[in-house]
Amino acid sequence: MGATLFNGVADYSCSGYTYEYNAIKDGVTNFSAAQEDKDRYLDQLKNGKKVCLKKKAIVGLEYSAFIIDVIFRFVCAILGLLFY
Repeated sequence: MGATLFNGVADYSCSGYTYEYNAIKDGVTNFSAAQEDKDRYLDQLKNGKKVCLKKKAIVGLEYSAFIIDVIFRFVCAILGLLFY
């Protein structure tokens, strides 16, 4: 597999986990292992997708918090200048 260039979690697509999970579960991918190992790997894929989606949500919340912080500072600066 080649190296993928991306800037961070926000640029990464979590759909790869779903694609691989469905491919293994439906038998499209040749996954020759015991059923216990297959189930363990499918659980790891589910957990990986959850973690990926949580990280993407955190990045989105950081951007939102930054924008709210800038607006709040701007309002406070204007009020500070008016009451000076």
